[in-house]
Amino acid sequence: MQSTNNVEVDSVFLDLALAWGKEFARAPDWAEVADRMSLILLTPSSVSKSSESGPTMLDVAAYWLIIDRNTLTWSPVAIAKELKNGHAVVQQYGPSAAYPNAPEAHVTILRDDAADKILNSIASDQRQALEARWHIQRATAIHDPLRRFDQLSKTPHSVDEGELERVIRTLWVSTHASARALHLNRDVESDSFSLTAGELAGQLLRMSFVLEETAYPTPPYLLEALDTTHLGRRIGPWITLLLSDTPVERSQAQRSTEATLKEVKNILAISYRTKHWLNSPAAFPYRTRAQSGD
Repeated sequence: MQSTNNVEVDSVFLDLALAWGKEFARAPDWAEVADRMSLILLTPSSVSKSSESGPTMLDVAAYWLIIDRNTLTWSPVAIAKELKNGHAVVQQYGPSAAYPNAPEAHVTILRDDAADKILNSIASDQRQALEARWHIQRATAIHDPLRRFDQLSKTPHSVDEGELERVIRTLWVSTHASARALHLNRDVESDSFSLTAGELAGQLLRMSFVLEETAYPTPPYLLEALDTTHLGRRIGPWITLLLSDTPVERSQAQRSTEATLKEVKNILAISYRTKHWLNSPAAFPYRTRAQSGD
């Protein structure tokens, strides 16, 4: 795998995704709530890519349709019930007659208070919240008469320190579990090695983002960490070897895993030096009564 570079997502994709979204927001289905709803394109305007690949192309555009919690009477019974219970509804759409080349669209319909909760707290569902926090900062408002997006995009800049530690702790303990599995796998050409290597790399890339942004992206964007984060740049050469198609490079990465984790630990120790989970990650999951914050 070659090093990654930050590139613009295909402009045609973005133009079509935005145009489709504008048409979607004007549909009769939303006429009753159009003045109090927001449609946001979550797909960011840039993505990291392998330099050996061609132009970056995505085939799915992700949107949030945020509905005011006091305007749910318009919706079909099934959707209204889910929204009233605080749940989100995900709908998939294909290209429209006006935009036959538009990408597939995934529209998540949720209440405004649910959107606030997701972006303000990362305790209940770490991955969902962290991915939402990352993407909302790179999103584009398509229809937003109440200017709700302005406030939502600022939310991820604040975070509870206890919640943040729990996220980092989870990633660190999981990283060590994957590293142990990698150490035991002697066949660097096996599918199981590839799976474990990808899992390990993913945990560390997420860690790289969390340390700087208190958020991380969905998998297609994780490799941006190698260019945009301090930890990502530090361990980037090792990640490149680990995910290589070449057995020799995979073996090299496997042998240097312990040294790489030591480097990561040194960075984490700046804030968490005395934490049991940092110093004994293999033992931490088996503690019967872990202390708060430890």
